[in-house]
Amino acid sequence: MFSFSYTLLNRFRVKIYKDRLHVYITDVLSSNDKELNLSTFRDDLSSLIAQITDDDGPDEVVYKIDTKIKEVNEKHFTFCNDETEFHRLDESLSNQPLFEKFKVKKFKNLYDKLIHRFYNKFNDIQRPIVGIYNDGTKSIEILATSYIKKQGIDESQIDLKSVTHNSPYEIIITAGATVVMMLYQMYCNKIDENPPIPLMENVDDIDEAETHEEYLMFDEPDEVFDEEKWLENLEKLQEFIAHEDIQVHEVDEGTDLDEGVKFVLAGIERKVDNSLKKNFEDNNFISGNIDVEKNEEAV
Repeated sequence: MFSFSYTLLNRFRVKIYKDRLHVYITDVLSSNDKELNLSTFRDDLSSLIAQITDDDGPDEVVYKIDTKIKEVNEKHFTFCNDETEFHRLDESLSNQPLFEKFKVKKFKNLYDKLIHRFYNKFNDIQRPIVGIYNDGTKSIEILATSYIKKQGIDESQIDLKSVTHNSPYEIIITAGATVVMMLYQMYCNKIDENPPIPLMENVDDIDEAETHEEYLMFDEPDEVFDEEKWLENLEKLQEFIAHEDIQVHEVDEGTDLDEGVKFVLAGIERKVDNSLKKNFEDNNFISGNIDVEKNEEAV
């Protein structure tokens, strides 16, 4: 709504400022299931529309914005109904595995519309901002804020320190525990072709199973795999993790999450792992050595 209104008002040389966006978002988070709370947004728009000097401009802007608000409210209402129905169906089918739930056409349609759509949108955005919404406090906790703040740094970032152009090349990077754990998991998965957490069984039994293949499929160039070298590097990573007492936090069976959400999270995690592995193989790091040591300056 903000983007649409910003573009529309800009045509009449009137600007809506982004520093008010957080106020509009706060209002929206207090909305009910039937209609979005756009009260402050509407008030601000009214004062801005009054600044338009073109004779027919105000009427045109009011009509187009009212039409857009109606469209957005209808989408919101439909989404809330779909979400309620999905939870109702999911609860009624709670004793069945996910591939059995997919045999219920309505459940699968809602799953693709809500959860699978989120996964696709997540992949489409190059640098997504992901937040956890707390319904009780009407607030959002933003994850990995270091990717947003210019001066931010956290354990998931990588900083290139030096590249030595000798033979063999030596590349020194500083990275946090998250990156070390990703490397470790990549090596584990490469050694053991079976994923540590099975994502789905009997996937062939699912109607239109091809829509879920992106979670599971990855072609690996086995002809370049040097198991001895990978085992050697895996041992170095294990020793470092044990020495630094790095804690591993994973979504396990006891976590209170919907089964479909777990499925999507596992798919995202596997995609990240496979992308990291492919980058290693494409850049000829697959047969190289990895030395890991603690750098006090990077802590």
